[in-house]
Amino acid sequence: MKKRGQAAIEMIVILAVILSILLIIIKLNSNSFSYSSRLENEAKAKTFLSDVENAAKNVYRQGIGARQKIYVVVPDNLQSINISGKTMNVVFNNGVIFSKKFSFNISGSVNSNEGNKFFLIEAKDSYVSIESDTLSVTTSTIGSTTSTSTTTMTLPITYTNTTIFYDNLENWNSSNCEHNNLWTTCNNGDGDVRRDDDDEYNGTYALKFDDHDADINYLIKCLDLGSYSKIYLKFYWKKEGLDSGEYGKIDVNMTSSSYVQVFNSGTGTSGYVANLIDITEYSSSNSCIKIHALASSNSDKFYIDDFTVIGQS
Repeated sequence: MKKRGQAAIEMIVILAVILSILLIIIKLNSNSFSYSSRLENEAKAKTFLSDVENAAKNVYRQGIGARQKIYVVVPDNLQSINISGKTMNVVFNNGVIFSKKFSFNISGSVNSNEGNKFFLIEAKDSYVSIESDTLSVTTSTIGSTTSTSTTTMTLPITYTNTTIFYDNLENWNSSNCEHNNLWTTCNNGDGDVRRDDDDEYNGTYALKFDDHDADINYLIKCLDLGSYSKIYLKFYWKKEGLDSGEYGKIDVNMTSSSYVQVFNSGTGTSGYVANLIDITEYSSSNSCIKIHALASSNSDKFYIDDFTVIGQS
């Protein structure tokens, strides 16, 4: 009887030891899994921030109105994604924070729920906007004559920007209208239509119109714009000494219409200003864009730089 009792005690001790070992193994495996999961989420956070940064830099370089849609993976176990000033923070529930510093201001509000997301990155006047890129659509399903069920879906909005035409004047020669075949036609009229290195916005040269007593000068570019859903003109401009009634203008036409004015500087501003103009309603397979000015003396000037035609589809 004594031997049986001793054997039972030994068995209990052995089982207790085995159970302790199993608990240790389970805990180690749990810690290992937790650590592995944390490393995976931290890697996702770094990739997420890098993807947003690259897209933001891209639209910032293009200027006001440029936008890009990106597909990102938002990591699990996030408390929040904060955007303020020039910093974007990814904050985990355990208090770990990953930050990305930008060289320009950013603004926006994005959902921190984990998973695959579309973000819309857009260059604004003084910052880059970062937003969740979704559209809520409600659809109804008729179950019977007496019941209706409603399902809400989230669909991505897709934007693709194409630079159709770009001229920063760096490839022009020094004389009037020497644009090296970048433009369709040019006429300097009674003054100058040329590159100028006295007052550029970017690079070495800007386009200068001056000494035009009559508005008979022009610089024209004709393009096939018919295959895009949206068309924008983006450029930087300024004036110098324009008097009342003088101006720099941009007109657009289609094959079936005469030119329509889409921009008028008036007497303008003495510092460069960014302009973004929607010319979609004038787009066709042979749309022409015309820049011209009335600036009646050598001291009266109209400048344009980084002239871009953007197609969106």
